[in-house]
Amino acid sequence: MNENYEKLIQPSEFADDEPVEFAAVDKCLLPSPIEEKNWVHISERLWARLLSNGASYGLHFHQVIEPVIDTVLNSKQCEAFAEELEFLAGVANDPAFLGALSVVRTEVSKVVNRQNIRLVISPP
Repeated sequence: MNENYEKLIQPSEFADDEPVEFAAVDKCLLPSPIEEKNWVHISERLWARLLSNGASYGLHFHQVIEPVIDTVLNSKQCEAFAEELEFLAGVANDPAFLGALSVVRTEVSKVVNRQNIRLVISPP
């Protein structure tokens, strides 16, 4: 692979990007500000890649998640999101993307089957 393109799949390429934040929190804490310790982050460019892949495969989450404002998903929505993320993980051959997917999948899994927990997604 051409080294100019090789860097596009290396996790280190995205280390200094603006973050997109994810937090699984009790719904009673919303809409109050979420403490910093609850957030996990992925690169904004990898988030864009996730959204683009969702669109290219016609996945439902692409139509539900807001690309520029906060999105809050409940347990049922996270169950479907988790299935679609699993699909993307199965078809991807991109270490940086797979790393970001892993972060998102972990946070989504905290909400599945938990009626009082919500997933908050906060783009920059």
